[in-house]
Amino acid sequence: MRIDYALTFPAQKTPAETREALEKLRHFCMDRPFELVSPISRQLRPAKSKVFDIDPILRIGFFCLVPGGTLDLALYRFPRFKKTIIPWAHESFVTIDSEHQGWTARHAAIISVLEQAGRIGFGVDVEDPCGFQKHHSRERLVKLRRIIEV
Repeated sequence: MRIDYALTFPAQKTPAETREALEKLRHFCMDRPFELVSPISRQLRPAKSKVFDIDPILRIGFFCLVPGGTLDLALYRFPRFKKTIIPWAHESFVTIDSEHQGWTARHAAIISVLEQAGRIGFGVDVEDPCGFQKHHSRERLVKLRRIIEV
């Protein structure tokens, strides 16, 4: 089971403001059924992001471990491009092991984290083949998983 997602944050936000918003999201994650929630890290000149074909200048973020994958909650700062300030951004996906006990709770937790990110002020785009963010029904999630995996 795979959930694709993208996060953005306003370009005018400073690294300190971005870290503060990510800290709020990390605090929310601490009460979810993840195996691990990492500390927030800051990395200068990180590896190229998948969002743009421009080398980022800064990465701030953390990750949550789930059986089968990692929920990477980070934002990349990019240099100006032709006098345009690019918003903080990151695209990724998380794979959930749907054979592992408690997978529906983790699926629900991931969606709740992404929804919380939106409430904090992040731009959030989610592609979930089960549409859990629309129906919030674990029973329906189990039924849709059976259809998707056939």
